[in-house]
Amino acid sequence: SPAIPLDAEQMQVLISFLREAIERSDQYSQAVALVRAIMSRRFMSAEFYDLMASMLEQTVRSSSKSLRDESGAVFLSYLINYPLSEDRMDQHMKQVVLNLAYERTEGRLSAIGLTTALIEKFPLPVVEQRSQLFFIPLTLQLANDDSKECREAITTCFGKLLKRISTEVLQSLFIYTERWSQGTD
Repeated sequence: SPAIPLDAEQMQVLISFLREAIERSDQYSQAVALVRAIMSRRFMSAEFYDLMASMLEQTVRSSSKSLRDESGAVFLSYLINYPLSEDRMDQHMKQVVLNLAYERTEGRLSAIGLTTALIEKFPLPVVEQRSQLFFIPLTLQLANDDSKECREAITTCFGKLLKRISTEVLQSLFIYTERWSQGTD
């Protein structure tokens, strides 16, 4: 990809403006489009990684379904296409899972949708490696969520997870769940 025609300081200012536009404006579509363009150039900086964390927050916090959906799609693309350390990937995945218990129903539905998309689109080894990260929180949210719509979405997500993982990984999840429920993990 061709280089971005802005220097590091200019990019830092641009990313700051984009973050503000996405978090505080009803006119976020152009900002999201520009974020996608920056991503297509594989731009990396600490500020850009912070912007992606903000996009993840928007997947549950925004009152606009369109912004929640767009933020989720951008964040998913970021997770799939950007080089991330194992620690950073784990941090992001844990936050996605924590969002399953978000206080507002529409936020939880967005978090469930993002989790389902991760399970569907991530390479199988990544899904299997992180299957425990998904399994218990999905189980707990299925049992505790008072929204029928959320429970149905979680059931769909669970089905996608169980269809993707191998029998061996599934068996290990059941063993893990049994130990967890007995408090021996």
